[in-house]
Amino acid sequence: MNSDARPTTPDAHAFTAALAELGVEAQLEVRGALALLVPTGGVHLNPVLRRRVEELARIAGFSHVAVELLDPS
Repeated sequence: MNSDARPTTPDAHAFTAALAELGVEAQLEVRGALALLVPTGGVHLNPVLRRRVEELARIAGFSHVAVELLDPS
C-alpha cells in the first residue's frame, strides 16, 4: 500500500487531536469526506496555519476542509 494514501474513512479523532496540538479551537463536523470547522476560540487562520490545517485534514483522510465564517460582532 502506498504510504501517501489517505485512509478510506476520515479519522475525526486524529484530526481533532492534530488541531488541538496546533492551538486551533474548533468544533469538527464530519460530512462524508468534508471536514467542517466551526471556530470556538480566537485563533486566526492565517495562510500558513490554514495550509497546515489542510495538510492535516488530508492526512486524516478528508478530501476538503471548510471553515464556517462567524459574525464578527
